[in-house]
Amino acid sequence: MQTPTLRRKDNRLLKGALANVLIGAFLTIMAGNTQAALAPKMALVIGNGAYRNGDRLQTPAADAQLIAGSLQRLGFLVRVLTDRSRAQMLQDVDGFSADASGARVALVYYAGHGFESDQKNFLMPVDLPAKLTTLSEVQLRGAAIPLEYVMTTVERAHPQAMVVMVDACRDEPGRGVTAARGLAAVNAPRGTLVAFSTSPGGKALDTMPNVGKPINHSPFSYYLSENLVAPGATLIDALQKTQVAVAAATGEGQRPWFVSGLVGQLVLAETPAAAPQPNPQLFAQAATTRGAATAGANASRSLWDSEEQSVSNAAATLDVSSFASLQRRAAAGDAQALTTLGLAYEEGHYVRANPARAMQYYQRAANQGYPIAATLLGEQYLGGNAATPVDRARAERWLRSAADAGHQRAQLDLFQLQAQRGDPDAARDLAKSMAKMFMPH
Repeated sequence: MQTPTLRRKDNRLLKGALANVLIGAFLTIMAGNTQAALAPKMALVIGNGAYRNGDRLQTPAADAQLIAGSLQRLGFLVRVLTDRSRAQMLQDVDGFSADASGARVALVYYAGHGFESDQKNFLMPVDLPAKLTTLSEVQLRGAAIPLEYVMTTVERAHPQAMVVMVDACRDEPGRGVTAARGLAAVNAPRGTLVAFSTSPGGKALDTMPNVGKPINHSPFSYYLSENLVAPGATLIDALQKTQVAVAAATGEGQRPWFVSGLVGQLVLAETPAAAPQPNPQLFAQAATTRGAATAGANASRSLWDSEEQSVSNAAATLDVSSFASLQRRAAAGDAQALTTLGLAYEEGHYVRANPARAMQYYQRAANQGYPIAATLLGEQYLGGNAATPVDRARAERWLRSAADAGHQRAQLDLFQLQAQRGDPDAARDLAKSMAKMFMPH
């Protein structure tokens, strides 16, 4: 019986004997090296913009991607989510708390509507029952997520430091209910920092064109994303510089505010900021100079996995503004933008599906050594499409280049490719590859 062709939309879920081999090899390696791995830096980034009933916001999804990109460059494992319902947000926070157990830093960034009631702050999911300005105080509180719930839930993970950033507190037509419902001041427990995009009760903007700047991001997300990755900057440094920049850009109409209970200095970028399009050498160097020499390969793997999620989310949420921005970046050779456009054309996100064009974008990014593109290109050669015949030799070359750079998805693709052709050494090769990814060097 002919072995089914591997296709990307199967999500490469290994079943039966293949799954047993993979899981067994992985658990054996991880069991012996848990103590050697450095505690990760974790981030949950949520952008809510697709509100019903005329309350839609322009930039939260793009702001979430922007902040996620900066955090990924700093070595965070980032989960980016957009347009979440109340039930989803509750699940998101609970899941993040479980994932962030014992993390070096657990960071939550939220962009969207928010309001204050009885000196308590609330974040607004997108599934509101009616227009914000028509809801009573009781209805608002029933539909929202208390910020206090987010903080206490993440605190249960016992991270070494917890950071919460809220890009809300808006008045119409920005992010909020009314000008009188700005977010309230909060206290930051020991080991915690809480930041808002504006001062308590103050106004804030949803997009920069409102102050004459052709930038489709909120002022807070735009300047924060730049300052977070400044070499040697502490988190306090980044926030103070963001305060100054936002205040200047808005004519003192908006000034970010934060309160810190952190103990000592939290340095985010201990090495020079990464280039816009990452490469394996860059991540290996960053992992080492951050003092994570014993977990360098694991850090690289995690970063590429997070990068893949960012690319996938960006492709799935394209609109006229973000598509134009991607085209400009791609024209300048940005590998991440090229890959995102390739994925959009492969899966028909925002544009009509065009396999041949997807391959062109993947090829240009893969030629720069970008593992996400190399993996997607290899999968296209492995599965074939209307524009590309199956070519397993090419597929293996591209997948191996991505796997060698630390991309776990490429590792799994290679394993399936070996198993499909009946390679008796597939399990042994997988164990060795996984060992290189997770064991200290």
